Amino acid sequence: MKNQLIRLIAIVLLGMCVYIDMYQNGELGLMQIFAYVGLLGFTFVIGIPIIFIKNKISLSKKIGLLFISMVIAAVIPFLGFGNLKIILEDHLINKEIEKVDNQYNVELQKDSVFLAFDNHLLVGNKDDLLGNMDKTLLVYDSLGKETKRIKITELAKAAVPYLPLNDKEKETTYFDDMKTQGITYDLLKKINGNDIQLFFRYVTTEVPEDYKYEPDMPSDARDVKFHYDITYSPVLDEKGEFIFNSDTFHLFKNNQSIRVSYKAVGIEAIVAPSSAVLVNEIN
Repeated sequence: MKNQLIRLIAIVLLGMCVYIDMYQNGELGLMQIFAYVGLLGFTFVIGIPIIFIKNKISLSKKIGLLFISMVIAAVIPFLGFGNLKIILEDHLINKEIEKVDNQYNVELQKDSVFLAFDNHLLVGNKDDLLGNMDKTLLVYDSLGKETKRIKITELAKAAVPYLPLNDKEKETTYFDDMKTQGITYDLLKKINGNDIQLFFRYVTTEVPEDYKYEPDMPSDARDVKFHYDITYSPVLDEKGEFIFNSDTFHLFKNNQSIRVSYKAVGIEAIVAPSSAVLVNEIN
């Protein structure tokens, strides 16, 4: 009996670990369902060798033990173990935010995205909608005083002279948007830190060297254009002013990162977001 109980506990504990690892929050609940299905499948697959190998009980008892393990697995999601994972991750995120609050004498919200520099803090919002050109970045000094409030279009315009392009190339370069990434955890493991980037895109009809067209591109494709992404990662100096240099820009020019737009009969492959604006026309 003790031997069977150990086998059952092993199956349940392994199943719980898999479920908690797979569990994620989602508005539609699809990830929770995926984790639930994964738990049942894993329990069945792992339960067979644990119960059936080197176990002297009868076949009927083995099947019964496997059935019990499946029933327990079916109940686990309703005991709130997935929510415990979310609570732990939120606690770790809040702990990092609290540390920055204390260091810079500010009160950041949970949805804040921040980059800390020696004397200043750059703050954005990770829930800002893509395509919204009214997004704003805030700069605070070490005393918690707001020293700058700048729209992303203003920052993008200031960055244009420093883009790793010549004047001719800038004529067909667009500012697409600003993208932010907040802190994320997977249990105790930190997956992502805060990140703020402005995205520019250089467009040309010149075919890149050694470029290989995608096999699914129609043979009658026309108006083919190649799009190179350029990112600007904001950095503040000791006075809280934005720095623009070669270290803050990155041009993605390898063939794997180049995106292609074209038109064909009944098809239009679009790369540009609706918010895109030529850098020479940024207001």
